[in-house]
Parts: sequence; structure tokens; C-alpha cells
Amino acid sequence: MEITLTTNNPNGLVQAFDEGAQAGELTFQIKEKVIVIDHTQTFKGFERRGIAEQMTLAAIDYAKTNHKKIIPECSYAYTYLMRHREYACVLDERVIDEKRY
Repeated sequence: MEITLTTNNPNGLVQAFDEGAQAGELTFQIKEKVIVIDHTQTFKGFERRGIAEQMTLAAIDYAKTNHKKIIPECSYAYTYLMRHREYACVLDERVIDEKRY
């Protein structure tokens, strides 16, 4: 599995490829101090292989590297970040306050 991340301000895109075929994508918006993950999709035939998780982890790594926080508007990213408290450091305080993380 190959994961690529590209940015073109104000947009970010994470793509997953399996043997040359696109397996999924995650999109985010780049704001001043945050990235807003707005969509995660694993394409048909590639479900249940951990692809959405790998793309989410790439977005988390991007946020950490670029000193940004994350607002997960996408339901998958939101659920993932709520379940994995080890990534609380990348959540924007509005998300933490909202859910009493």
C-alpha cells in the first residue's frame, strides 16, 4: 500500500494506492492553525483493509509536522480520533471542549 499526501493551499489530499489502483482518499482544508478533515473514503473492493486508518494517520502526521491541530468534521476521522486518545495532542481545543475529551 502506498500513501501519498499532497497540499495545494488551502486544500490537502491523502490518497491510498494498492498496486497502482487508487484505494481511497481523505480530503482536508488547511486553515491558519488547524486542518479540517472533511472527507474520508475507501473505494469499493478495498474496504476493511485499514486503508482509512492509514490515510488518517498520514493526516495526523502532517498536522504534527506542521504544528497544526485537527478538527475532524468527517465522521470516520472524528470517531478514530475519539477512540485513539494517544492523538489528543493534535485535536483542536474546540473538539476537546465540545466532547469533554
